[in-house]
Amino acid sequence: MIAQAIQMGRPPMVISLGDPGGVGPEVVLNALLQYPVSRPIILVGPFSLRWHPLLIHGFNQLNPKRISQQDGLTHPISWIDPTPTIFNEPFLPEPHSINGLVSYEAVIMGLKIAVLRKGVLVTAPVCKEAWKKAGVAYIDHTSLLGGWFNTNPTMAFNSPVLKICLATVHVPLSQVACHISKESITRCLQHAIGWMGQLGILYPRIAVAGLNPHAGEGGLLGTEEQDVIQPAIHEVQQSHSNAKIVGPIPADTLFYRAYQGDFDVVIALYHDQGLSPLKMVAFDQAVNITLGIPIMRVSPDHGTAFDVAYQSKSRCESMRAAIEYGDRYGG
Repeated sequence: MIAQAIQMGRPPMVISLGDPGGVGPEVVLNALLQYPVSRPIILVGPFSLRWHPLLIHGFNQLNPKRISQQDGLTHPISWIDPTPTIFNEPFLPEPHSINGLVSYEAVIMGLKIAVLRKGVLVTAPVCKEAWKKAGVAYIDHTSLLGGWFNTNPTMAFNSPVLKICLATVHVPLSQVACHISKESITRCLQHAIGWMGQLGILYPRIAVAGLNPHAGEGGLLGTEEQDVIQPAIHEVQQSHSNAKIVGPIPADTLFYRAYQGDFDVVIALYHDQGLSPLKMVAFDQAVNITLGIPIMRVSPDHGTAFDVAYQSKSRCESMRAAIEYGDRYGG
């Protein structure tokens, strides 16, 4: 059924399997068994997972063909192992340097293939601590992609009920104010407007959250709203008449209003300000998207979940949503 749905002429979907000790391989496998992707698929990760007792039946159903990076795509689902000399299966369900190296090399290989073949990159979860133990210079996918393409990408999240862009990402809360600038807000707004256009929302309603309680209360509780956020909104609004940009709006009411349909997308100023309401209302439906890079990259909105890995307890809904999003909008 999956093979019949695939159109071999479409740009491929490249899926890095993530940290091999986490839930990534399992949720990718289960999502592909549920959702018939309409383009060729290239899995990137260790071949040794093929024989894991929990995964073997599913891989038998998908029947991926092992190939090298240079091979042509003649099979609906192909599989490349960027680290064939590493044999550490079963991989430990913990932050381990081997896991970090394997997952990092899978992302790098997947990225190269996606760029070369003009495909969609879907990334299963990696562990930041494992990357650090492996000596990886980047903290996460977003920083890696920014370094690779020499740009400042925006982390965005799509769900049926909330769409969110983050002005800052993995920054300690004590440093958020230092990372909020007119340039960062402007860039995030421009990326959000472009993203809405990709989704067919040509006249987007965009709301920007305040940084401080009550959006600063006119300067009594902080001046970032007046000094930084409002000027950025004004500048972008002047050059994008198709968009309606409002804010800064106190975050304690903004997300409720967005959930009720008042806005198409929200600009959150720091990680938990945006992710907490999103995961409350759309934990299994949210998709992480990297904006501002020349390829489409999507991922599920969850981590490696070592505590439930390889126990038949993981949920694949978010990965399925990521795969479905990439298949629909990935060209």
